[in-house]
Amino acid sequence: TSENLLWGHIKEFRRKFYVNRIIRGSIALLLISSSMFFLSVTGEGLLGFSSGVRTVIFYLLGATFLGVAGYAIAWPAMKLFNLSKPLSDTEIANLVRRHFPDIDDKLLNLLELRTFAGAQENALLAAAIQKKTEELAPIPFARAINLNVNWKLARYLAIPLLLFLVVGVVMPDVLSNGTTRLLNYNREFIPPPPFQIN
Repeated sequence: TSENLLWGHIKEFRRKFYVNRIIRGSIALLLISSSMFFLSVTGEGLLGFSSGVRTVIFYLLGATFLGVAGYAIAWPAMKLFNLSKPLSDTEIANLVRRHFPDIDDKLLNLLELRTFAGAQENALLAAAIQKKTEELAPIPFARAINLNVNWKLARYLAIPLLLFLVVGVVMPDVLSNGTTRLLNYNREFIPPPPFQIN
């Protein structure tokens, strides 16, 4: 029972570790994408770039989105669902000892003892493994990862949203024209004349 409980805690730590990485990656993706899109659209709306510059901006936005999504969301998700090699038990032991100073090297030592015990039968070794397992089993390792910290980071998403709102209210043409021209990046747009005819 102690052994099942211990491996359950290790498994839960691994799962929570990758869930945390996916949440952080999603926040980073939204923050980077919205900030870059805001700068690109307002820059286009105010300055009116050429077709070549708009093409570079369009593909740079797309590449950044795909790159961040792949690295920060898809990669941890693949590890979470065992489609790619996840954290080993030894790597988890090293992470756990940072968060639980009382454990120190006990979990790492237990994993080494189990590896050694697999190579040879020894009653004293089995008793040592059992004792360490019972000692570590009640500790919920996953508690070291606090998912609520991510919601504090999510507050930064309000900055680009507020900027969009302010520019949308003060200069709505800048956002609408900039977005239209950026989406039609391969078209040439004639800039408006710097005068009015009455």
